[in-house]
Amino acid sequence: MSFQTRCKGGLPLNLFQRPLYRQSMEPSLAVTFPATSHRTQGWQVAARVQYVIAQVAMSFAGYPQDEIAQVLMQRMRGIGVPPNERDVQRFAQSIAALKKTS
Repeated sequence: MSFQTRCKGGLPLNLFQRPLYRQSMEPSLAVTFPATSHRTQGWQVAARVQYVIAQVAMSFAGYPQDEIAQVLMQRMRGIGVPPNERDVQRFAQSIAALKKTS
């Protein structure tokens, strides 16, 4: 029994040679994310909550606490953060105590 060294098209069968595309590729660089790897879980949620509180504080300072709480809950839901009722009431109380801006 003879071992076949050519395929039907006449090209040699080099079973143990690397394909050409692997010979021409360069190794890829290692990718690391040091800026994000040291952050605690939930940092994006905290940043979103701070953003919403800052917006509402600038726009609704001095308004009634119930109205501010409603706006906070709507805006938090709008950016994908499930509002915590106790925290929302605490934030609303602090914003209601601020002086109204003209």
